[in-house]
Amino acid sequence: MLSSDIGEFTLTMHLFLRDPHWRLVAVLLFGMTPAMTFAGCKDPAGVQVNWSNCDKKGAQLAGNELRNAVFNGANFENANLSKVLATGTDFGFANLKHATLSEIQAELAHFVTANLTGANLKAANLAGARFDRAILVDADFSQAQLDKASFYNANASQARFNKARLIGANAELANFSRANFDEADLTGARFLNTNLEKTSMRGANLTKVKFEGALLNGADLSNANLTNANLSNASLIGTQFEGAQLGNAIWSNYKRCRPGSVGVCE
Repeated sequence: MLSSDIGEFTLTMHLFLRDPHWRLVAVLLFGMTPAMTFAGCKDPAGVQVNWSNCDKKGAQLAGNELRNAVFNGANFENANLSKVLATGTDFGFANLKHATLSEIQAELAHFVTANLTGANLKAANLAGARFDRAILVDADFSQAQLDKASFYNANASQARFNKARLIGANAELANFSRANFDEADLTGARFLNTNLEKTSMRGANLTKVKFEGALLNGADLSNANLTNANLSNASLIGTQFEGAQLGNAIWSNYKRCRPGSVGVCE
């Protein structure tokens, strides 16, 4: 081949590989970009493993290190993920119904649109995790660490958060009806336009919590600390405030309660 032919061939291949469609053809036919990885359902558990859309129903993974793994759309129903190290792991759209995730270390993990119905997350570290639009019905988050976690538009009806930490958490537009937050620390959390009907928050720390537009009908906030909380435009039909600290809280009618108010906004 003449040098001019070689130069022309090199230029043609350069232009060929600049086109993303032809690059995909090259990957499939010639393996020209070996750095590109795909889900391997039979790959062993480990850091950055990609089990997207894999069936891991009932898998026994307790104690494994799964940091920054990708489990998008995977099936972990009834699986055991207790004490797993899963910082930054993506569980988006995953099925985690009745899975055991107690004491999991999953800071900044993504559970967006995942199904965690009846899942066990007791004493889990989920600080900064995202549960946006997730199904958390009857899930157990008792004693979990959930500071700055996001539950935007999630369904957490009947979920249990007793003695959990949710400092600065965002639960805007979510459904927490009949949930349990007894003795939980929710300092500075956001429940804007959230459904909290018949929810129990007895003895909870609700300092500076934003309840604007929330439905608190039939909720029990007895002995809770609502100092500087904002309840403006909230629905409080049948809500219990017996023994609750209401000093400087903003009431549903936008009235600010006097310092030292207990049980009644004075």
